[in-house]
Amino acid sequence: MEKKRNLSIDLLRVIAAFSILILHGGACLPISGTIAATISQYGVPIFALITGYFYFKNPTKKRRRKVINNILWIWIFWMLVYFPNAIYNGTLNVFFNAHPNLIAIISGFFYLIIYRGAQCFYGGAWYLISLAVCLLIVDFCRRHHVMWISWIATIIVYIAGLLTSNYQSLFPKFLPQYRNFVVTWGLFGTLVWVLTAYYVVKYEEVLREYIKTWHWIVLALGLTFIEFAVTRVCKFNVCPPGFNNQYFITLPISIVIIFVYTLNHSKMADAKKVKFLRDISTLMYVVQFSVKDILGIMYKVTEPYYTYPYLFNTIFWTVIISLLIWFISQLPYFNWLKKSYE
Repeated sequence: MEKKRNLSIDLLRVIAAFSILILHGGACLPISGTIAATISQYGVPIFALITGYFYFKNPTKKRRRKVINNILWIWIFWMLVYFPNAIYNGTLNVFFNAHPNLIAIISGFFYLIIYRGAQCFYGGAWYLISLAVCLLIVDFCRRHHVMWISWIATIIVYIAGLLTSNYQSLFPKFLPQYRNFVVTWGLFGTLVWVLTAYYVVKYEEVLREYIKTWHWIVLALGLTFIEFAVTRVCKFNVCPPGFNNQYFITLPISIVIIFVYTLNHSKMADAKKVKFLRDISTLMYVVQFSVKDILGIMYKVTEPYYTYPYLFNTIFWTVIISLLIWFISQLPYFNWLKKSYE
């Protein structure tokens, strides 16, 4: 019997990957900057929600080991790929200069993992390590019937995220010192989305009964745009429009609506063909960081001084290189490249 896979969910992954590209490549441009500050914030939550959803549909020990291993293999693979870049751009040199002995290096590296997911190698590192850790945390709480622990941790992380992004001016005197210790984009950055995935699975039937029509999508987008406008008018967020907009109070609601609506309008297709979309979305996420760096040197642009040619070329070359890696990985002697996205 021919295996089927959810085409709609994997298309949603691709859309999420493109939204992250816009966020990273055109955050302060007039049009793309508005997208980056609003709906591009859906990108990482959607990725994490999808992974968590499919895990909690079948949360076995074997499944847990497989999911965590896959995530960590991707993290390690791209850490090695980006290692020369970390040497070239000087981040490793700065790191070693700040940690003169072996003990300091080891403790410093763990600090990087906790607070940045070892982001000195490549920008996407934080998400991958965070996803693995947060899946383990929520699943531990589920298995030991202590979900209240994950709730407390999630609320703390989310409040910290709000106070360092869209609501950063609420405590202006306290924030500069506080910001240095925030881990919402590091080890615990995906906790809220993994916990959300758990409850989407738990209450899926009820949610799917309600979230059926396109009006719900309008509501999801409306919540995000209205809250973005409020944070700007009230000057809760003092950063440029495309930066530091990671957390909206209403973001979990919007993400759940979009995901459940997608579930309710799912189309199934041949698993092998549809899996290609999932692979490409993962590759686009990890490849974009090298493309950004190379094009940044060519166009002589740095954050936030992006240009539209830079953004368009970032998208174009990210897609081309991702496709190239995928097609090469299908060749007999290059199957090991599948570790970069599976």
